[in-house]
Amino acid sequence: MHIAKQRAVFAIALLLLILYSCRRYQNLTPSYPFSPQITLSPLQEERTYDAVKARAYNEQGINLYRKGDIEGAIFAWKAALEADPSYAEAHYNLGRAYYEQGRYPDALFHFQEAVRIIPISSTAYYNLGLTYAALGRLDEAKGAFEIAVLLKPEYADAYFNLGIVNYLLGNYDEAIFNFENVLVIQPNNVYALYNLGLALYTRGDIKRAIEKWELTVQLNPVYAEAFYGLGLAYLKQGEIEKAESAFQSCIKISPNSVIANNARRELERIRQHQ
Repeated sequence: MHIAKQRAVFAIALLLLILYSCRRYQNLTPSYPFSPQITLSPLQEERTYDAVKARAYNEQGINLYRKGDIEGAIFAWKAALEADPSYAEAHYNLGRAYYEQGRYPDALFHFQEAVRIIPISSTAYYNLGLTYAALGRLDEAKGAFEIAVLLKPEYADAYFNLGIVNYLLGNYDEAIFNFENVLVIQPNNVYALYNLGLALYTRGDIKRAIEKWELTVQLNPVYAEAFYGLGLAYLKQGEIEKAESAFQSCIKISPNSVIANNARRELERIRQHQ
């Protein structure tokens, strides 16, 4: 009975860790600010319709966007597409503007058009993946991110978000592979390290999860979620003192957070069993 109760406590704690992490990353976002595109591909030279006018409107939209006039930029990019419906850069820029406004169905249409016109653009596929994910269409997001990394094997952001999507889909081995690829490209990426630890923990590889989370907090000593994960993992290994220390660090770093409240509950359970 005691063993069954203990397993139930661990299951609840793991669920809280997973839900907190998923909530933190459920709206997948790029690591770098949006930069409007003048060109998506050097191969896209032959244009139909009024390409000169479309290019001028596209560049006008870029200038307006950089000045903070997003609505003006959207108007200019729409004008570019009226001049040339096949102008992929205007589709891409409109997609990003709509994405930033939370208008995901509109963004989706324009990213789909961008990759249809220029199917070799890893950037367009990456943003298509972000939009599918924002709409909750995770299988399609996975497909778009996979194409992005196929087109650009060093695309760390695409590997990271592919890892998040695979984790949310329950594809833990694939998520582990994706986060490991990020770390090949960016060895000190603490977000990849943390999520790699989470995927390993969820799969049951507690020892390796501890290794990744210990490295995470070495690189970022104020990563509260990693300390909480370490606390759970140390408990699994029966290392009570280490678990208490990890939970206390979590609380100290982020005392008013949900994750700190979870850590307090874990500490109370430990005291009750001492």
